[in-house]
Amino acid sequence: MAVKYREFKFHSHADKLEIHAMTVAPEAKIIGVVQILHGMCEHKERYYDFMKYLAEKGYLCVIHDHRGHGSSVVRCAIYSAWTQYGFSRSPLLSEAV
Repeated sequence: MAVKYREFKFHSHADKLEIHAMTVAPEAKIIGVVQILHGMCEHKERYYDFMKYLAEKGYLCVIHDHRGHGSSVVRCAIYSAWTQYGFSRSPLLSEAV
């Protein structure tokens, strides 16, 4: 099954930081949505093959680089808890679907 790959950006509600994200979606009917959250010291591209596999099975997959990871790095810093910076999934899901 053919899939569509798309990269996009959205802004954090807390401080307007630009967050990078991507979707991999089936070109056929979508049967479900899978949101992937990567681990510490990772980035969204690491999951591309898995997302492609799921998209080939009919799932729309969405992932973003957490603040300070991958393409969302603005400056080198250590964050103890990314939730304290106001991360919200709503802009990501709004853009992806």
